Parts: sequence; C-alpha cells; structure tokens
Amino acid sequence: NLQEQDRIYLQTLFKKDLNENEKEWLKTKFEEQKALEKAILEAKTYAKKARKAIEKYDNNKLNDIIKAMIDREF
Repeated sequence: NLQEQDRIYLQTLFKKDLNENEKEWLKTKFEEQKALEKAILEAKTYAKKARKAIEKYDNNKLNDIIKAMIDREF
C-alpha cells in the first residue's frame, strides 16, 4: 500500500501531462507495489468467472476471445 504522502502525490498527477520525473516516479511505484502483476492476476480471475458463466452456451469463439485477451504477452 502507498504511504499517505505518496497517495496525495499520486492524486496530483491525475489528468496531468507528466514530465519525465513524474513518469519515472510512477514507474517505480508500480514496480514497488507490483501493480501490473496484481492487475494481471485480477484480470485472469475475472476471465475465469466469465468463461464459467458462458460455458453453458458452448460458444467457443467467445471463449477464445477471453483466452486471447488474458494470455497475451505485455
């Protein structure tokens, strides 16, 4: 979790054209917090729920779309 000071600073960056220092700060915080890894895991969880919800419809094309969206490399 971000400290209060970092949280406040992050809010100041919202809808702002970022300079290089601000971009680097964000990148560092993303890495420290493992934000990308957490987002990918959450997306995979929702994808599994979606696949389970549609399995009774036997729609392979939709299932393939969900799989492709989640299993791609970044």
